[in-house]
Amino acid sequence: MRQWVYQKVVACSGLGIPDTSIFMAGSAGLKGEGPTRPFIVIRGQIKQPALTPSWPFSNQLYQIWVHDQQGSMTRIDGALSALRSQLPAFAPADFGGKEVRCFDWQMDSDDLYDDHYKTSTRHGDFLMVHNG
Repeated sequence: MRQWVYQKVVACSGLGIPDTSIFMAGSAGLKGEGPTRPFIVIRGQIKQPALTPSWPFSNQLYQIWVHDQQGSMTRIDGALSALRSQLPAFAPADFGGKEVRCFDWQMDSDDLYDDHYKTSTRHGDFLMVHNG
């Protein structure tokens, strides 16, 4: 399901971030000082098990982190706004024989500082319900 999320983030318009600066957590492009700013990191959280055999769908939270140079949050806010307005519209969807029932925005984080990349950052949290 991570690949589905990655493809949909790349498909969003108005992010102000090139496709080559969108990464999955743990990607080789995130080594060292990291990529050119701004950039996005998609991080999947723990997948919760299906509630019952008759409802084979699980919940999984995805955090989409937007990083930029220290100082201004303008591009971060713009990218998160584009994600909030576009990502939920991609579901429901079929993906590789699996079904994504919804991909809904839950919340945005506070303004944060990443001391590894030395960036200003915030993340948007999106809940996926799927049978993947």
